[in-house]
Amino acid sequence: MNKIIAIKQETLTSKDSLIATTKLKISTWSDLAIENYLFESITQNNISGFPSSLHEELKGYVAVYQTALNSKNKDLIQGTETLIRIYAEEVGVWKLRDLMGKDGVYSSPRLQHMCEKLEGVHYQIPMVKMTIKAGKVLWQFMLGDEPIKDAQGKPVQNGHPILETAKSLRLTLDQFVKFKNAGKRYSNVTITEARYNEAVEHVRKNSPLKACFTKLKLPSHHDLVTNGVLDPKNRLAYSFRQLSSETIKISYPYSTKRADQADFLTQVLQHCVTHAAWGKRNEFVLDGPQELNRTRLEKSPKKIAGTGRVTFVSESSQPVSKWDAGTYKELCAFKRVGDLEYDHIPSQSTVKSIFKTTKRTESAQNVKEQSLCLAVETQLHKTGATHGTVDPDANTYQNLGPPMLKDIRTHLENLEKKGQLSIEAIGSMRTLYHLNVKYRFPESQSVELDTLLLNYLEKLLK
Repeated sequence: MNKIIAIKQETLTSKDSLIATTKLKISTWSDLAIENYLFESITQNNISGFPSSLHEELKGYVAVYQTALNSKNKDLIQGTETLIRIYAEEVGVWKLRDLMGKDGVYSSPRLQHMCEKLEGVHYQIPMVKMTIKAGKVLWQFMLGDEPIKDAQGKPVQNGHPILETAKSLRLTLDQFVKFKNAGKRYSNVTITEARYNEAVEHVRKNSPLKACFTKLKLPSHHDLVTNGVLDPKNRLAYSFRQLSSETIKISYPYSTKRADQADFLTQVLQHCVTHAAWGKRNEFVLDGPQELNRTRLEKSPKKIAGTGRVTFVSESSQPVSKWDAGTYKELCAFKRVGDLEYDHIPSQSTVKSIFKTTKRTESAQNVKEQSLCLAVETQLHKTGATHGTVDPDANTYQNLGPPMLKDIRTHLENLEKKGQLSIEAIGSMRTLYHLNVKYRFPESQSVELDTLLLNYLEKLLK
């Protein structure tokens, strides 16, 4: 969302006045309003008057869309519309805004048409009020001092009324999504029964192996929930996503072709969590529908073995990039981008000491492979609190909270000194902390660590 451009109060000629007025109108338009305008212009073949540098691109998309319409193929039309929407959102909006910076464009009939079409379509800038509790992000969408409500009139939030008593920050939507998704390689797509059944039919009809899949049966959506493949939120369960010999085993309806069933289910689940068209939904309503994409697509889809276990990484998995979080075993299964190392937080030796102190049994190999890591640059790893050394306090810890606090504080201090502090860095450390609390040691909640992360984020946003 762009802030309203301040227009100096000067004596203007009529031409200057037109330019200034148009600039002010355009500066208040949301990106979504411009995106929708471009989408409609292309799909309605109404692109005359656009600046020449943009017109040629739009002309190409018009031709592609007309071809899709002439084919009368619903899937092709829908796919082309998705392509146009992605272009409008990721390229068209920014190119048009860039062109708007050139005064000679403001008197064009096309921009005057946009001014008439989009008059009053601008929105107030929504913000997100958020805090951190036990590593979990609690949030509420705000418009001024009032909570934003969805189409059913319910506040769009997760964590109220805790936000009223805890220290909280206000972020823009972009900042919030960047912070909350930092470090996460896994999808948060909700696989409802309807979506699952839709994906089954899509793969059955469109897969190169559709001849093999025609008569095969798969577990029902209920079976996936019962067996723990899907968690209570109908998302792929954490235990299912891990590369481990102890991972959930899937039971298939009776068939001698277990390998084919595994391939079929693999493709269905991958379609569910990597299909971009499922990623958008209308989250709330302001003056008009305000679309916010909070869905995160899978970066490391897995393949299911014929035994039913998750033991393979898909060829479509994305390489590990800086600040990705995950278990050591999982991260090591992928290629890396850049000069990266996997930093165990807390260190392996510390985790072993905690297991010994708390009388928990876990092999040294399992501690190494299943402990959570961050993908960090080599130099940052080397300056870590416990790199190449043993934490002298390791034998005193009863959970992961204190050593996590020590490691994360050191990393944040070093990043701040180098001027490399970022939303992604702070957010990924928050993600690792939350995963440790949620899946490794629930007792590792740390009010001090929650506060540390909020303080660094607040410092960065000032």
